[in-house]
Amino acid sequence: MSGDVWNVTSARKKQSLADMRRSRPIVKARSHGTCEVRIPGVCLGRAESMHHRQREGVGPSLPYNLLHLCGDGTRGCHGYIEHHRTEAIEKGWIVNTWDDPIAVAWGPA
Repeated sequence: MSGDVWNVTSARKKQSLADMRRSRPIVKARSHGTCEVRIPGVCLGRAESMHHRQREGVGPSLPYNLLHLCGDGTRGCHGYIEHHRTEAIEKGWIVNTWDDPIAVAWGPA
């Protein structure tokens, strides 16, 4: 039984990595290298990281679930989103586990 669980987890991780490799260029083209959220007073301008709207491992690593953001998990728009989760959920920058990221709209600040 535990071997089956390991194989499923391993297969999901491999699929997620493959999806991310295919999705990164699409998301980078969509953003033109600029932060997609642009929170006033926070934004650093240049997009540096990929953010999963629906938690990685739950939501897919596909373009509709990814945002190209400035900063990382502690600074810039990416850090702001991680530390202001209620607002980020309201704006669609974070998607609850039970919601469909395709159905949750998002836009810049």
